[in-house]
Amino acid sequence: MKYIFTIAMCLASLLSCNSTKNTEDTNKPSVSNKTLQPLPNTIEVETVARGLYKNVVITNGIAIFKADRTDVGTTVKLTKEQLQALKLAYNEFELDRINEYLSTTEKRFSDASAASSIKIINNNVEYVSNDFDTSNPPIEFSTLIKTIGTFLPKK
Repeated sequence: MKYIFTIAMCLASLLSCNSTKNTEDTNKPSVSNKTLQPLPNTIEVETVARGLYKNVVITNGIAIFKADRTDVGTTVKLTKEQLQALKLAYNEFELDRINEYLSTTEKRFSDASAASSIKIINNNVEYVSNDFDTSNPPIEFSTLIKTIGTFLPKK
């Protein structure tokens, strides 16, 4: 089951490389034109399907990966480069609108993809996304999901 999550994250990154993006996206703030916001207190990505549960929680530069609900988790300290990549990806979308971003596919309803959601806690305010297909997250924060996927422990 651990490999399914890793494969799904790899597929998500491969599928997004093939998609065409409009470079004039007005809904997406330009990272280069604004000051980067600091990372939030907590970023949590949860992936669920029948017989599958994966959870990643990033707090204070430490990522905890859980393979199932009873798992205590694997802890990994993120490097400065990983934290910088995470910070850049975090600044690519508007946090206040995270629950407005929609998945472009609905494979999770037919078990063709696992369902994921992201929860961000910033200054004691909780922001939660709508569920999305693990293999195809909303474009607005797909970079963040892919970046977190690169932190997964390799086995």
